[in-house]
Order: sequence, then structure tokens, then C-alpha cells
Amino acid sequence: MGKATNGSSKHLPSKATEEIKIKKEPTRKVVSSQKKGFLGNASPAKSKGVNKVFVTATTNGVLLLRTERPYSKDDAFTNTFGEKLTSDPDYAAKLNIQKVCNRRESSQKNVPIITPRGWNSKQYVSINDTSEAENEDFRKKWVEDIVDALNKVDWTWGQSFMFCGDETLTPPGKMDRYLMNEDIAGILGTYVFENVDEVLSNEDALQLIFENKSNIENASSILCSNWLSWSTTNNMEQK
Repeated sequence: MGKATNGSSKHLPSKATEEIKIKKEPTRKVVSSQKKGFLGNASPAKSKGVNKVFVTATTNGVLLLRTERPYSKDDAFTNTFGEKLTSDPDYAAKLNIQKVCNRRESSQKNVPIITPRGWNSKQYVSINDTSEAENEDFRKKWVEDIVDALNKVDWTWGQSFMFCGDETLTPPGKMDRYLMNEDIAGILGTYVFENVDEVLSNEDALQLIFENKSNIENASSILCSNWLSWSTTNNMEQK
């Protein structure tokens, strides 16, 4: 899903300079105009029974939804649901889901959480206006709509889902607590900001992205290398 380059205010990433950070607010995109379809799908092992569903808001308007099998820390089996998101863009848009990504171990480690069965743990991603994502009622409505959709899927093995909690921190945790570096950059470049250099030159913007000081120091490498990765990928499978 590449973006047009003629006359656009968007600039391709360039190497960040070592100049002193300035207090210029990076140009934000209009989130609603950037949602052009579901960008990816992945899912772990099959399950049955009552599966738990949790929601988390992070900074910059990002909502994350994860599942958990009953009596286990494994992800619930949601592959059939993911296939429907991939094949039906209107269905994905109605549920306000843009992609499925790996869950991150911590802000100190850019590695995925591994489930007890050896899968990369996954999360559904939704990008929204910050005021909406930080609204508890908005989050609850979003996750309940997805739970309802999950319970209407014709699963090969009978199973059900229920909303079990909002795990959002106060204030919301930074993006590098939950998302892999490549997905942080992809989200920001596709949905949130117009220009990577404006972000890199603004200390406040970086503080809303990264909680780990080392990630802030390496922000140029993290963001520039993957800034357009979500907007140009044709691969619907999250690896």
C-alpha cells in the first residue's frame, strides 16, 4: 500500500542529524484518512473453551488487544478470524483493526514474547486519535465489538471469548513497552506523523514513543529504517 509522492507533504526518511533537539511539534496525520485496509495477520495454536481478551492503550493513539487461552498463558487460536480480516477489508475496517503484530518482551529487549507452546505471542492493533484511545469507554466498546465478532466465527473447534480486563497503565505505557521497533516505526510513518525528521528533532515526541533511554538514543536507526514499512508492504502475514 504505497502512498503517492506527487505534491505530498510527506518526506522519505533521511539520516538524523546530531543537532540539538528543537521544540517544533511534528506534523501529525489525520488518522481516519490513513486507514486503507487490514495490513497483516498471524495467529498461534488452536484452542477451545472460554478464552480471555484484554485491551491496552499505549501512546500516540494505539490500542492493543491480546487473547489468552483458559488455564494457560498461550494465545487463543484466532487464525480463522485473522483470515477473515485479511480477505474482507470492510470487515477489518468495521472492527477498526489494522494489523496483527508480535507482542514485545520489554522496552529493554526488542524481542517477541514467546508463549509456552513456542509461538510468538500476537496482538491486534488499532490506531486512533489519542483522545479516543485514552478514553476507557472507547476502549471497552472497541474490544467488546471484537469479542462479539470472535464469538460469531464458525470455529473448527468450538470455543468462546470474553472480555476480561483493561490493562492500560496510568499514564499509558510508551510504545516500546509493547511493540517491536519495526512496528513502532511502521505505525508512526503510516498513521501518525508526516515527517520522520520532525519527530527525531523533537524531544517531547520521542519521550512519548520510547521509555527506554537507549531506544531514544537510537531513535534515528529505529525509525528511519522502517518508517514506510507498513505503507509499502504487500505481505499480509506478520512474521
